[in-house]
Amino acid sequence: MTASHPFPPIPARLSAGLEYPTLQADGSLAVDMRIPTAMRTPGGAVAPGALAMLVDSGVGSAVFHGMNGVTGLVTTHLDIELLRPIADDETVLRCVGRLVHYDGTYATGSGTVVGSDGEPVAVATVGAIPVTAEPTPPARDAGGPAEFVPGASDIDALLGAIDGGSDADRCTLRFVASRAVANNHGGVHGGMGALMTERTMDRLVALHSGGSQRLVALRVAFARAIPATGSVIECVAESVHRGRRISFLRAELAGADGRRAVVADATYAAAP
Repeated sequence: MTASHPFPPIPARLSAGLEYPTLQADGSLAVDMRIPTAMRTPGGAVAPGALAMLVDSGVGSAVFHGMNGVTGLVTTHLDIELLRPIADDETVLRCVGRLVHYDGTYATGSGTVVGSDGEPVAVATVGAIPVTAEPTPPARDAGGPAEFVPGASDIDALLGAIDGGSDADRCTLRFVASRAVANNHGGVHGGMGALMTERTMDRLVALHSGGSQRLVALRVAFARAIPATGSVIECVAESVHRGRRISFLRAELAGADGRRAVVADATYAAAP
């Protein structure tokens, strides 16, 4: 978390265009996302779920930094409230996070995402628990995110999205748990898992709203890890409530073994 970048590059963070955390004068940590095509929809819009990658990394890094003596952590959940739509021409988003509380067994962090104009885009909280992990050795010539080219033309290509069928109340998407979405432990990065749930719910809400509703809140819980070994994994989204002004959806992402790994709830409201 210093200018020397003592940590090896994490594939998912590089795929998402995330730079290394930097310590701010007030003790918070900031992470910038230089939005690549891999975080955009086929139509060119920034995928709202990309904020999950930014928040999990930005606030998560701040939590880890504040948990002195802890060698590892696992994100248990993240909540994101979107304050405004992300502009299609936005190129850089920044998450500034800090540790709020740590009692030795559980930690909470909070953060704010701002656009390149400095105005808030979202606010977020992250929960995490400490785990025992071997310190990650420094990487030689790790470089920065700009040196990593995932080759994905859009978010669907990055995630290997496959249509699994849908109707008015249910949508299934399948994804490839590839190295491009992996964390440094060889599993699907939590932010990428959250992004997969958002893409599935977004597909479903588009079917019944015709694009007239936008994501305003995303709440994601992480139950277990998914190995990033190239297997095909499945996400199913269902409508909880459909309305003209507001809709509630739920999605569950399962590993290749069929066990539930990520659960997400989303609120969509009428677009301004």
